[in-house]
Amino acid sequence: MGLRRRAWQMRLLAAGLVLDTLLGVSTATNETLASMELFAPGYCDYEPAPWTALVLALGAVRVPHGSVLLDVGSGKGRAVLAASSRRFSRVVGVELAPALHATAEANLRAYRGPRRAAAVELACADITRTAVDDDVTHVLLNNPLIDEAADRFFSQLTTSIGRRPRRVTVLYVHEHGDALRRTFPQARRRRRLGPLAVYEIG
Repeated sequence: MGLRRRAWQMRLLAAGLVLDTLLGVSTATNETLASMELFAPGYCDYEPAPWTALVLALGAVRVPHGSVLLDVGSGKGRAVLAASSRRFSRVVGVELAPALHATAEANLRAYRGPRRAAAVELACADITRTAVDDDVTHVLLNNPLIDEAADRFFSQLTTSIGRRPRRVTVLYVHEHGDALRRTFPQARRRRRLGPLAVYEIG
């Protein structure tokens, strides 16, 4: 890893730790799947998106009445907590790793930031093999999946849209690969803000 990249990551970690302290949570420290003795091909290690990137992402989209956001690979819950400040009917975080899920539950209880979402739910499950709820209108991904795992998730989203046709907004932070565009070739990229891409599908 280059010195510039290492210095940048240290600055992000420091900023994340400060904001975590102010909000009463612990989301900043990276975690590897190997450190949790978890073997999950196609799943990426836990590296939280910067709080600023999440604020930009969530501020870049409309949240009409009845909107439901799904955070794919919710980790320690940082994106779920950030989304809870918007007026979603539900914010749902799904995480594969039990240790990360337990931390997210503790963070949700301790969070001192604004809460405007009507409900916040956390689940420990393999999102690539779990049906996507048919009321989901927004999907947030911080590059949690690659290769076949990403393909399986977007297939689940396709099935959900097939059951209940609707428009879905996808907020993709640090997008990796082309799984979304292969599954949804008509996806329209509406905005690009640094590491964030906003798509509309369906």
